[in-house]
Amino acid sequence: MRFAWMLLGLLPLAGCAEYDLAPPAAFGEAVRHNMAAQIIDPEPDRLSLGAAPGVRRAIAVGRYQTDQVEPPAEETTIGD
Repeated sequence: MRFAWMLLGLLPLAGCAEYDLAPPAAFGEAVRHNMAAQIIDPEPDRLSLGAAPGVRRAIAVGRYQTDQVEPPAEETTIGD
């Protein structure tokens, strides 16, 4: 019982403690490191894919405009 009273007596002192609510300077450093390790090029604006083949594009657009789009191949799973 004395221990409980002693803790109760110390409780008001907890209000005087100073807490720094700002995150530490290295906060998130592990996340940034993991992202850098997993992202091939975080700034892909230098990436150039070049022009797409015009003939294939024209055929695909023509099928789309005439509503004759080829349906995708049916997917199957092992065990069906």
